[in-house]
Amino acid sequence: IPDEHALTQLPGADNHLAWTLGHQAISRAWFASSLSGSMPEMPDSYNGLFGMNSRPSTDPGMYPPLDELRSQYNAALQALLGAVASLTDADLATPAIGDSGGFLSTKLDAAVKAAWHEGWHGGQIATLRRGLGIATPS
Repeated sequence: IPDEHALTQLPGADNHLAWTLGHQAISRAWFASSLSGSMPEMPDSYNGLFGMNSRPSTDPGMYPPLDELRSQYNAALQALLGAVASLTDADLATPAIGDSGGFLSTKLDAAVKAAWHEGWHGGQIATLRRGLGIATPS
């Protein structure tokens, strides 16, 4: 999605690109910590801007630059993938680390819910791309 559409929200669509990048970054970091016990480094402002119960805003002054969001998005993905790859089959049956308020049970449950979360927001980005008339990458 071109930078000029980073804050575009289509009628009936949930989120814009900037919020989704930041939300996925903080969510990936949280899921990684539930698997490894170590929270990847993330700017302090991200939880308030992109965490649970946050909402997208069309105010460009609220958000970090897109390059930073993309960098955090990619770094958090690497942390999540590394955390998953480090687990043995036996590890997957152990409890997820940290207080998830009952959302996560085992590390396998955390990995599955992380994948579901990726798909959910990936679908929102696909809907945004389609609504903006942007062709699917080949």
